[in-house]
Amino acid sequence: MRHIKSWWSAVGVLVVLSLVTVGCAPTQPASSEPADSGTPAAAEQEVIKWTGQSCISDVAPMHAALQNLCVTINDATDGRIEMKVESAGAICTALKEFDAIDQGTLDFAGSSTSFNMDKFPWGSMVVQRVGGMSAIENYCWKLVEGDELCSDLMSDYNVVMPHGSGFVGPPEVFFHSSVKIESLADLKGLKARCSGDCGAVLDRLGASTVMIPPGEIFESMQRGIVDCFEMSCATFNLAMGLHEANAPYVYIGPSRAPHETWHFFVNKDKWNALPDDLKQIVTDVCISENIQYYADLCAQEAASFQVMRDYGLTVEKINPEIEAAIIVEAEKYFAEKAARDAGTAAIRASQDAFQESFRSVFDRP
Repeated sequence: MRHIKSWWSAVGVLVVLSLVTVGCAPTQPASSEPADSGTPAAAEQEVIKWTGQSCISDVAPMHAALQNLCVTINDATDGRIEMKVESAGAICTALKEFDAIDQGTLDFAGSSTSFNMDKFPWGSMVVQRVGGMSAIENYCWKLVEGDELCSDLMSDYNVVMPHGSGFVGPPEVFFHSSVKIESLADLKGLKARCSGDCGAVLDRLGASTVMIPPGEIFESMQRGIVDCFEMSCATFNLAMGLHEANAPYVYIGPSRAPHETWHFFVNKDKWNALPDDLKQIVTDVCISENIQYYADLCAQEAASFQVMRDYGLTVEKINPEIEAAIIVEAEKYFAEKAARDAGTAAIRASQDAFQESFRSVFDRP
């Protein structure tokens, strides 16, 4: 009996020792590896980077608007598109941005079809048709049918214009001039810097016009190469310092350029590579920025003309006789041009029909 008790006593000691040993065993550290949920990690977001150029200097409102467009697109896409824009001549020759985009040197640009009339004889008509529609009429035309028509006519090139894009401005200053322009007779032999169709129309009325890049206008006036120039609206011209360009006479009148449009060109391959959601965001931002640009310039025009007056310039409306003659001559010119070029004929017919429809209802465009 004593042996049995001793045996159970031994067993009890072993059990106690075992429990003590287990209780004192070191705790295994928790694993630092995350549990495998079976779900793959999200891929890092792709950032699309575009490089572009404006056709004008960095002091011009259009260049600033293009910069703001780039920033807004970056913000609206949460950084998925990064766009960097240089001023005229930084990457390619100024006014040759369309060719650079077509060739893939640039991804985008702020420029104009009016600088590419060797390719598009209708190019100036969609920018500032002489005697044509107002800025708002023309922009409505662009949104409703003009952009689609232009895209069809540009389809042979690796360049697109996103729907509703560009920068529409108010009527341009008729002329900044070193000489008085008081009657039709004063147009005879007048040496003028002009862009696009307005130069051709003025030539038919006796002027002698030449196309000079925007950055060379000031020097051309200082040296007497031209007597006068057209560039843009008062606010635009003031920002470029053109009120100091040896032109004491400033003439106002919408007939020569009832509005202006700077185009936003994009390389077609780069545009087509965008996902649909990014295309829609870019399109929406372009439309919004376009209207904001127009509103900002319109709001500043009166004050800009006053700055010119305060500077000592004579600001007055151009003789209505000159405006009437320009409108009549422009219609003859476009009719002749449309007879020679199918693209011009298509643009002219589309614009005329839209304007007639618009003005049949609204007295003031």
